[in-house]
Amino acid sequence: MAVAFMICFCICFVGSYASSIGSSLESSLQCSKFHFEETVLEKLVRLEHKIEIWEGSIPTNLDKMNDARKQTEIFLESMRDLHHQEQIRLNDSFQETVENIYLKSEKTVENIKTQSESNVNSILDSILSKIDEFSESHSKRENAMELLQSNFLQEQERFNLSFHLMTDTIKEDLNKTTRNFISEQTDGRELPQECTDMSDVIPGICTVSPDKIHKLKVRCEDGTWTVIQKRFSGETEFHRNWTDYENGFGDLDREFWLGNRQIALLTSIGAHELRITLEDWNWNNRHANYKNFKIDGASEKYRLHISGYSGNAGDGMAKYNGIPFSTYDRDHDTYSVNCAAHERLKGGWWYTDCWSPIGASLNGKYTSGASLYGGIIYRTWQSESLKKSTMMIRKA
Repeated sequence: MAVAFMICFCICFVGSYASSIGSSLESSLQCSKFHFEETVLEKLVRLEHKIEIWEGSIPTNLDKMNDARKQTEIFLESMRDLHHQEQIRLNDSFQETVENIYLKSEKTVENIKTQSESNVNSILDSILSKIDEFSESHSKRENAMELLQSNFLQEQERFNLSFHLMTDTIKEDLNKTTRNFISEQTDGRELPQECTDMSDVIPGICTVSPDKIHKLKVRCEDGTWTVIQKRFSGETEFHRNWTDYENGFGDLDREFWLGNRQIALLTSIGAHELRITLEDWNWNNRHANYKNFKIDGASEKYRLHISGYSGNAGDGMAKYNGIPFSTYDRDHDTYSVNCAAHERLKGGWWYTDCWSPIGASLNGKYTSGASLYGGIIYRTWQSESLKKSTMMIRKA
């Protein structure tokens, strides 16, 4: 019974509680719906209020932006004014600087002009002073002219020597342009064997081919002559070794030795004659011609063959017929010492002995005047050294 009662009580309690819960839930739902609508309405009101506030602030912001734009324009205008003023200031400053420089330049030029005038006046004063000194000195020289007569004559002689040397040099220089036109004969034509084979020869440097194989630069003079030696001033050193004399040295437009190898090649083809021209320190001239002239090749030490003298200088070369060539480093003479190396001779030649009263040595140490020792020697004409010598060959 008790159990049944308890069960009945529980059922009633649960039913009552469930009914109570149902009515409470319905009431709660009605409250929630009302609250939601109220909340949404409140938010809409707030949003509308904010929109009204924002709309009210737009004109104010636009005014602020307009003010800012105007201030910016005012600022830019002020900057333009400042820039323009600064430009004007810089232009004025530049103009002022240029004017200052111009004024300083004028002052500098004026100073230089003044200083130059002062220097010129000083120089003129100095010149006038020198003229006075010269006049006084000239007066003294006139009083002592007789004592200085001998010195004057010596000076005059030296001047004459220098003048003639200068004349020779100018003559050579004036001919250089013409010589260049005949320096090469290779325009597809056969080269001449030597100067003798050329027509209308202008004195100067030409190209020849004695054996139609080897080409040589030679100097042609006096129409048909090929120059093998030339001396007139001492500017070229003739105290040379065997190789130099073999190959040749010097300047074909000035002083030179053509070369033993070249001379041997030229004289190996046909008979040749030799002409020697000489000049002393008083401008006297002589010549010596030899109908037969030849030198052998290197294997024979460039042995000389010469004969058939004619001329007015005397036969100074006959004693060297059959003699080999000598230099200071190749002694082939018949004397006890090497004549080519001797202090008073110093030059390559076909020596027999060193001092002969009838001999010749045209390549000796050059002297500045007539001398008994060394120089250009041709003793069958003069016992003293000579000023000039030229050796030329051509086909006989």
